[in-house]
Amino acid sequence: MFLQRGSKFLTLISFLFIASYELIAQAGTYYDLISTSNPNFINDLKTRIRDPYTQVFYSQFDETNIANFASIDNGDGTRSVFCVYSNFEHVYSGTFSFLPINREHTYAHSWQPTHPSESGPEYSDQYHLFPTHETANSNRGNLPFGNVVVPDPLLTYGESFGGTDSNGDLVFEPRDAQKGDAARALFYMVVKYDGIDGNSWTFDWLNGTKLPALGIDPQNVATLINWHKQDPPDKWEVDRNNYIQSIQQNRNPFVDHPEWVDYINFNNLTAYSPVFAVEPQNHVTDFSASVLSNSITVNWADAAAGTQAPSGYLLMAYNKNNYFVPVDGSTYINDTDLSDGVALVNIPYSDPDSYLFNSLPVNSTYYFTIYSYNGTGAQINYNTSGTIPQTNALVPGVFAAEPTNHVTDFATGTITSNSIQLTWADAAAGTQVPEGYLILANTSGTFTSPTDGITYSDDSNLADGSGRANILYSA
Repeated sequence: MFLQRGSKFLTLISFLFIASYELIAQAGTYYDLISTSNPNFINDLKTRIRDPYTQVFYSQFDETNIANFASIDNGDGTRSVFCVYSNFEHVYSGTFSFLPINREHTYAHSWQPTHPSESGPEYSDQYHLFPTHETANSNRGNLPFGNVVVPDPLLTYGESFGGTDSNGDLVFEPRDAQKGDAARALFYMVVKYDGIDGNSWTFDWLNGTKLPALGIDPQNVATLINWHKQDPPDKWEVDRNNYIQSIQQNRNPFVDHPEWVDYINFNNLTAYSPVFAVEPQNHVTDFSASVLSNSITVNWADAAAGTQAPSGYLLMAYNKNNYFVPVDGSTYINDTDLSDGVALVNIPYSDPDSYLFNSLPVNSTYYFTIYSYNGTGAQINYNTSGTIPQTNALVPGVFAAEPTNHVTDFATGTITSNSIQLTWADAAAGTQVPEGYLILANTSGTFTSPTDGITYSDDSNLADGSGRANILYSA
């Protein structure tokens, strides 16, 4: 489906072969038979993420992941793909083609016990494939991940660095936003493929056999666990989990249950038995947000005590549609200033069931998520299962002058088997000329009027039943 801009007309083209994916909102019942208290927890987890599983070939990464998830519609006929290591933005129009962006194996191909084969599912598994700039990808090569203390200028690109760590090992450090993602990708690969065809994928095997044979320094597991906790799964990674499940059928469990990292010794895949407080049974209810001037009050009704009442709540707020999944045993420092776009507040269960954010920038929508927890410090346990309460609110500001008139002579033009042309005459200038038009399209015939203060991005795929296009008045 393409939205083509022309001189006062719009052509809507719906190609019948475009696939439509319905993403699930959460893991649902996927892990219902998995319990950390079961002596067979790790084997059960292996079985769960191996079946069902559908291999998506490496050559299809652009037609699947890039086209349907990783690329962002810029609303002007172009799309952007970002290098996860360096944050380089690649803007393209038309059909995506690799270079300067390519596909990075987080669990490096040369590390894999099946190397040099490229036919197995481990080579093309999308949970460890990410778009990267060719230079950042080359700089990483097959280096272990680590925290660079002494950067090597020849291995530096954007927000990524190669160089030596505090142990003198040569390592690669991606940007902060990818560190936890990279760690969880490696943890997934170890559990998903260990033992298949008699091959070991543990870090003991990697550091004791494979990497020494390659002349490469060891991959520090403690560093990966720290990255996992410092950069917990966020909305983007959860959405990515949902998308990949829609094509591969399995999930990365360490995105859905980040606390499970503490139950597994990834060096040899034996079990740990960490001790956390009892998880609270329920979430809050009636979670809502109300606006007064440039302030937002978030309200809720306390979570029912059930078998275990919460000792408190973690309230997170963003000026974009985002959240993260807190990790059991990790505490998050209060940051009550939402004016910079993000805030985190720990609220005792006994406190009033509301929280006020003041002095917020106007013309912005704020998004709120709240988790119940029990315990303190290293024993804190968050309830991250089920449907997590979320809400949002717009702080309005001074709007631009409203245009006086609508377009006239709005009609369909040429209609083909897969396209509809729309035509119109510009709205008369009146006392206020428009800057542009928002065109809504759907197959239901039911429309909701847009809300002032909210910008609606282009949705170029009308094949799924609805679409949007922003058209400049001068177009």
